[in-house]
Amino acid sequence: MQEMKITFSKFMFGLSCFGAAVVAIATVMWFGIVLHPHPGARNGFIFYIAPVVSASLLLLAVMPSGIFYFLWRQRRDLLSFWISGASFLAVLVETVALFFVRLPYGC
Repeated sequence: MQEMKITFSKFMFGLSCFGAAVVAIATVMWFGIVLHPHPGARNGFIFYIAPVVSASLLLLAVMPSGIFYFLWRQRRDLLSFWISGASFLAVLVETVALFFVRLPYGC
């Protein structure tokens, strides 16, 4: 049973790191939208990229990491929870910021 907990914990940590890498790519895309706006890029980010990335992070990384940490109190689970939670919040802040960043072309 102990080996299974360690395996799940390591898997969740890897998944959280993968999610952070995906969010880093989405952040580069966000900066590209803000610095070099295109009429449909903002809507594409808001309606296609952000919901998929944030929902998958929430369901596949944040919630399981939080459950694992509160059940077993492993340091790796807490780190995984922080990484995935920060990644989720980064996507959320970027999406909300796109509503307030003024872009040309009436986007």
